[in-house]
Amino acid sequence: MPTPASFLIPLIVLAALAPTPEAPLAPAAEPAAAPAAPLTNVDTALDTLYVAGKDLAAFSANVALTEEDAAVGTTTTRRGTVAYAKAPTPTAPTSPATKFRVSFTTRQDDENPPRKERKDYLLDGPWLTDRDYRTKVEVRRQVLRPGESLNLFKLGEGPFPLPIGQEPTEVKKQFDVTPMPAELADDMPAIRLTPLPGTKLARKFKVIEVWIDAKTGFPARIETMDNNETTHRTTELTDLKLGPAAIDADKPFQLEKVPDGWTLTEEPAGDDR
Repeated sequence: MPTPASFLIPLIVLAALAPTPEAPLAPAAEPAAAPAAPLTNVDTALDTLYVAGKDLAAFSANVALTEEDAAVGTTTTRRGTVAYAKAPTPTAPTSPATKFRVSFTTRQDDENPPRKERKDYLLDGPWLTDRDYRTKVEVRRQVLRPGESLNLFKLGEGPFPLPIGQEPTEVKKQFDVTPMPAELADDMPAIRLTPLPGTKLARKFKVIEVWIDAKTGFPARIETMDNNETTHRTTELTDLKLGPAAIDADKPFQLEKVPDGWTLTEEPAGDDR
């Protein structure tokens, strides 16, 4: 059941994933420091992305999502913030206590100036809240049952293709990984991931390109082209903060009560999942 196409928005795909056993709780580790040496090749880049995400407990950033639709010739950019906090489980990448929020506050279409337009997506444990302030519609979907867990960042499983915290050998099983041409790298370490034929992501993406912040080892920009080559999306992360200090307690994950007059829908997990 797809939701509006974008970088972080199709979180409803979580509902279709197979469950995995939940691990006992334990303190979450701080993210390891990215290597100081410059990224000079594909293996170094993949190692850097792995180190940046393998023990990631939390992060926050400003986010800009630009979507170009070749079929209709339109370009839309949404800007806002993203926040993530993982439950303290070192062996289970995600447990029912994981929280993940994207809050867009402005929208700009083609040559029009930005305007206020708020949309919120909040994954809080097993529930995903999709809130549209323009249409005054909120939908809460149960995307995990008790005992289920999910790695939000695992290629082919999570809501967006971000190869952080993943073994380079696993990435290479799904992608042909090559350096970005120098003229396109913008003075940043950058790699191009082309899904291998027959993989799940090959049915969805033509190519995924990742620009890496050499200081943090975290992606600074991700560009994707869909398999039909009709939709090009660019996601940029700025003002990145890593580790538990990046999150002001539980505040980023608290949605205010909606006013009267909204349409509210709740969709528990069905037996056909």
